[in-house]
Amino acid sequence: MPPREFKYNKEMKNRSYNHRKSRIDFLYIRIMEDPVCSIL
Repeated sequence: MPPREFKYNKEMKNRSYNHRKSRIDFLYIRIMEDPVCSIL
């Protein structure tokens, strides 16, 4: 596999990981801020 392609795949993985992490953080913050959700 060419190095450029490998680098591209690695960047895509990082991007999807960061996206997933930011979504989890966002949901976690929403739960902490929302009293009704924090009861659940």
